[in-house]
Amino acid sequence: MKMGMRQYILALLVFGMVQVTVGTELTAWVNGVHKNVNFECPPGETIVYVYGMIISSEDDRMWRINCAPKVTIGTCSWSGFSSTGANSNHQCSGNGALAGIRSYYDTASRDRRFAYRCCSVSSSSTVCSITNYLNSLDRHLEYGVPAINYVNGMATAFDSGTKDRRWQMYECRYRY
Repeated sequence: MKMGMRQYILALLVFGMVQVTVGTELTAWVNGVHKNVNFECPPGETIVYVYGMIISSEDDRMWRINCAPKVTIGTCSWSGFSSTGANSNHQCSGNGALAGIRSYYDTASRDRRFAYRCCSVSSSSTVCSITNYLNSLDRHLEYGVPAINYVNGMATAFDSGTKDRRWQMYECRYRY
């Protein structure tokens, strides 16, 4: 399995406490500054890693997203787009798994709108929780889902001063 040096070191540091899954290989950027994101995991895979590099001078982020086969998934569908300039909160229904992200930059609000692809999970869990904030304003975001969990959704808090968002992930534990 190939992974970046940072993820390899992180995995070594937390070995024994929490195993972090970062996917099979880091992807290229899925968008450019002010460009659309149209990312969908391959069939049978869900999102396991997200990296958002802030470009403060442009009030935007470039994204890297990785997928891996974490759970057995079924039918998938896309949500509608979130609003700009406001907090957002999206969880996949039925404790489904997140398997895609679409986004476009709105120049009038200097913010992005997001839509999410959710897939049903055959062994969905009732044990779900939300992470603490994963980034500070105008700072990079990096997240790898723990090996015993899968990503169920995302929540953001928008700051009108910085035109940036703080991110949280919904995680559900595997049901065996």
